[in-house]
Amino acid sequence: YAKNQEFKLQTLDIKEYPQNSQCARVYLLLEDLRKVRVDNDQPRKWSEQHMLSCGSPKYKRMGFEIRYYQRYYDQNKDDQLSAKADRLFESLVIEDK
Repeated sequence: YAKNQEFKLQTLDIKEYPQNSQCARVYLLLEDLRKVRVDNDQPRKWSEQHMLSCGSPKYKRMGFEIRYYQRYYDQNKDDQLSAKADRLFESLVIEDK
């Protein structure tokens, strides 16, 4: 995102996912720069993303990613978004048929 004119990377956090060793838990927070703010009092627009990125248990160079995200203005932030994403990720059952 260093040269991206539309989004500014605010936070990127990647951690091991303890429930599944083939997965990583990713948090990404982007500020949307597309809306030109006239003054600093105008609310900022965000893209907050929680991801679970997993390698395939059967195929070495394949995998999948599940994203749980919200786009919002400062005043509409969901403080429970991370907890909601965790509940979704913990409910997943990975099957290889």
